[in-house]
Amino acid sequence: MTIFVAETFIIKPGKMGEYQALAEKYVEFVKNHPELFKELVSRKGFTHTWGGKVGGCVELSEFNSMADAEKCGARIMQHQEFMTTIVLPSFDLYIPGSYSIGIWNSIP
Repeated sequence: MTIFVAETFIIKPGKMGEYQALAEKYVEFVKNHPELFKELVSRKGFTHTWGGKVGGCVELSEFNSMADAEKCGARIMQHQEFMTTIVLPSFDLYIPGSYSIGIWNSIP
């Protein structure tokens, strides 16, 4: 069953440009390291542009199953370059306490 890993957060004021540059770096990293992301079916990122919380973002990563998401997650968490150049710097851009992660199942 298809699942989506939904990560939501709010970018600190004045840091959206840095976030967008880091998101582009992420896309390039995935393209250059397909062996690390072989279970990832798709990924989309969105910024909140009207209503709600200004600076809000959501990143949706699609997998064919929870097991695939876990395999991919375990693999990338062990990759030093990915963690130090993309993951950890991204957390510096979030408003503290705004990050959350959830799993969404597809429905017919």
